[in-house]
Amino acid sequence: MLSRRTAMSVAAGALLLLVYLFYGPRLPEEMRPEVARQPPQMEERPASPVAPEPCVPARVLARVDGGTRQVCPIIGLDNCTRAGPEACRAHHPAFAPYAAVAWSGRFEREYVRDFLGLRTLYGYDCTNARYRPNHLERQVPCNEHEDHTAKRVEQYEGPWPIASEEYWEWVDCLEAVNDAVRASRPFVAIELGARYGTWIARAAKAYELLTGREARIVGVEGDPVGFGWMRDHLALNGLTHGAEMIQAAMGARDGDVVHMSWEGPTAAVRTLSLATLLGNETGEVDLLDVDIQGAELDMFAAPGAMAAMARKVRRIHVGTHSHDIHRRLIALFRSHGWLVVYEHEGRHNARLWEELDDTPMGLMHFNDGVLSMKRR
Repeated sequence: MLSRRTAMSVAAGALLLLVYLFYGPRLPEEMRPEVARQPPQMEERPASPVAPEPCVPARVLARVDGGTRQVCPIIGLDNCTRAGPEACRAHHPAFAPYAAVAWSGRFEREYVRDFLGLRTLYGYDCTNARYRPNHLERQVPCNEHEDHTAKRVEQYEGPWPIASEEYWEWVDCLEAVNDAVRASRPFVAIELGARYGTWIARAAKAYELLTGREARIVGVEGDPVGFGWMRDHLALNGLTHGAEMIQAAMGARDGDVVHMSWEGPTAAVRTLSLATLLGNETGEVDLLDVDIQGAELDMFAAPGAMAAMARKVRRIHVGTHSHDIHRRLIALFRSHGWLVVYEHEGRHNARLWEELDDTPMGLMHFNDGVLSMKRR
């Protein structure tokens, strides 16, 4: 039998245990038994949002200078997208032959020049309210030209292309030229929706730089103002000898009347079918460049068009103007045995600087779709 003192000790211990079990977790840290102490736990809190960097106005859009070696995304975008030199890629191999003959020379404020040395009248793109805001590949050279003018630059190097949808058009243009040079054959290029003859002039100049010879070029443009610009642009660059210029709108049939208003007042223009146009060519066409503002599917799907393409055209570049047109053109050409070299659907009517799209040549901006194909 326990003594009274022992019983009292046991009762006191039990009482202390009950007190600890009830109050212990609430006691100050220093009053708790050693076993009850735990390392302090850090409360997890969501990270504070980081304020975005201020956006750079679109006026100062500028290139990361890749020169003859690299193609780089533009920087300074309205939504604060950033792409530095680490985003650059080596230029596509199609550009390699032109590094040794790239143009440099006297700055002329009336003309925008490129690495081939082509002169383009400043007003065609740079003061054009319809064209400049929607074409970053033209907007950036215009900005640079204006900076050169303000700084009174006297000598400069013609700029190389930036990373944009037109880069793939450059690739098709130069690869078509390079193939003709390697094969020692005359070069023929046709541009539909030519505006001022942008791509036939570039192709002809590239061929001239590598061979010293003139190319045969054909430009089709329905808009009277654009047609006049093409005539003047080719003359300015000494490219009219081998040139044919046709004022017409491309369509499914010959002779329909359409009303066009692109660079000037609305004008009634007759249509020309692709089968008729290609039927007038005695030889094969190295490059067919097409930018006809949504009429491309009707033109290619017309009777006789794809048969004429199979006989006459080696390579084609198409700017597509809707997701549906883009996909249906791919299906059409593949059904006729063509090889799709590269395609990108584009964004169509989106703000050009909203996003950069990933491509095999790095990050690029797209508005129109891009479709590059070769005859097998």
